[in-house]
Amino acid sequence: QEELVVLATFQTYPQAPIQQGALLIGAIPSRITVNDAQICPLPEPQTTWQQFARSCFLHDTLGPVPILDLARIFTTPLTNLKS
Repeated sequence: QEELVVLATFQTYPQAPIQQGALLIGAIPSRITVNDAQICPLPEPQTTWQQFARSCFLHDTLGPVPILDLARIFTTPLTNLKS
């Protein structure tokens, strides 16, 4: 399986300096259209990634898909992660 590095820019608050981060992912991301009617709760059981989710939507094929907060991912110290 190939692994890819995604480079991202983010701000911790409006007007904050732009920062950069990188994530290692297992597949090329794809763009999809989502509407407000697809909002859903985060699935149980809670995982480490869910502390970084801002919201979640229901995809026809994939099921619940969390929307991640990149600023929170890149600025949370590893010692503060909930397991």
